[in-house]
Parts: sequence; structure tokens; C-alpha cells
Amino acid sequence: MLLPNLIATLSLAAIAWSLQFVQLPLLRPADAPRHRRLNTRLIVLPILVEAIATLWLLFSKPSPRILAATALWIGALIATAGYTFAHSRAALHRLPRWNLARAVCWTLRSAILVSVIQ
Repeated sequence: MLLPNLIATLSLAAIAWSLQFVQLPLLRPADAPRHRRLNTRLIVLPILVEAIATLWLLFSKPSPRILAATALWIGALIATAGYTFAHSRAALHRLPRWNLARAVCWTLRSAILVSVIQ
């Protein structure tokens, strides 16, 4: 379960960094609803894999690193909720901050999961 978790987390980190540096700087307010729909389709499967794998690891192999990875997973979920709710026209300026939080959580989480594999 560790390898699928790592693959999902690496995928989400890559998507978040791509959003941060490529998509969000080009996002126009009129495109925000479509942007959210398309990106939701892109991340829903890795998030589900990550959720299932994280819970499995948390209960089957608890360790300080797994707990840290789980805390970062919770941070990424909170940031994802903030990112989702920031798609209103009045809050679009918050998207980069919420996305940066997700990208950092998923990147740090990836590093921890790599250290667990080794």
C-alpha cells in the first residue's frame, strides 16, 4: 500500500506545482468554474487512492513518519477545501495561496513516504 500512496502523492504534488506556476497565473475569473471542474476530474482518483492508502498505513504500520505523513495529508485536505471554496469571483485571489499550501504538503509528504520506503 505504500507504493500506491507514494505514486498518488507524487502525482498530486506535480499537479499542484503545475497549477501554481502554469495554470493559476493564466486563470481568468470567467474560466474559474470550468477550471475547477476539469481539475477536480484530474485529482479525484489520486486523492481517493491516497486516502485509502493513508488510512491503511496509519492503522497497519503506525510510526512517527507515517503520523507525520498523515498530518500533512490532513493539511493538504484542508488546503484543498480552501482551494475549492476560493473559486468564487470574490475569492479568486486566494487560489495561489491555498494551492501553494497543498503543493508544499504533498511535496513534504512525498519526501516522508520515500524515506519510509528506503
